[in-house]
Amino acid sequence: MQRHYTQFILTLYGNCTQRPQNKTNMNQKNRKSSRLNGWDYRWPGTYFITICTHEYRHLFGNIISGKMILSHAGLVAHLLWQQIPYHTKNKIWLGSFCIMPNHLHGIIQLNQFHHSNECSAATDKNSNFRKITPKQNSISTIIRSYKSAVTKTCNQLGYPMQWHNRFYDHIIKDQEAFHNIDDYIQNNPQKWSQDKFHS
Repeated sequence: MQRHYTQFILTLYGNCTQRPQNKTNMNQKNRKSSRLNGWDYRWPGTYFITICTHEYRHLFGNIISGKMILSHAGLVAHLLWQQIPYHTKNKIWLGSFCIMPNHLHGIIQLNQFHHSNECSAATDKNSNFRKITPKQNSISTIIRSYKSAVTKTCNQLGYPMQWHNRFYDHIIKDQEAFHNIDDYIQNNPQKWSQDKFHS
């Protein structure tokens, strides 16, 4: 069972669990997109999302006897995740989600492609910029807004909060993958010691 669990994690994450690069290496020129080439992240689909705290700090609470005990910042992250469908033009369904000490997992399903009118540009420079800029109503902008809301709320309440500057997504392609990921999320606290983000 443990071997199967470990292999499942590697299948989902690959090398994404490497520690963040030094800030000097994370400038816009050197950054490469982790998004799937050719896929429009505004399209209807089901996405497995993982977001980590900065330097994998335990800001959201602790695991005690296999149960996640949320800190104040963890409660904010939990409550605002549930509010995501009310703050986007897309029709969104939220599946299982789990707040862990230094990251969170969640399933987001986009059920409608909401096309936004984006200005076209004549230059190659602007065209290339649009390719790497998150599009309105996409998974990237949804997660960016969520992270911003959590940070702002925590700062206002005096709770420490800082995110890793990126997030990880995995497109769920079939029912079997959905059930595996759903099971992984729900059992994550009990298997915290085996988690790739455990520290």
